Amino acid sequence: MGKRDVSKICNVVLICNGSDCKKGGSKSLAKCARRVAREMGAKKTTMFVNTKCTGLCEQGPIVMIQPANEFVVEADEKSVEKALKRHLI
Repeated sequence: MGKRDVSKICNVVLICNGSDCKKGGSKSLAKCARRVAREMGAKKTTMFVNTKCTGLCEQGPIVMIQPANEFVVEADEKSVEKALKRHLI
């Protein structure tokens, strides 16, 4: 795999992988987020980061979209797709 040009990254999607979020389906949410970015042509401008626990367990799973500063709480594939379509460049 070649080096990624970080100067082209415009969006960062953080997906909590704490134990409660994992139980809530964070792995499938990460796949969904990558698929949406690919479909929108934003794969090269979006970085995906699987985080450790964000401390928002009671609201999980959690997906955060930066620089929009949107927190998708109690996330499911539909809500993540909708949020990404609003914010990805």
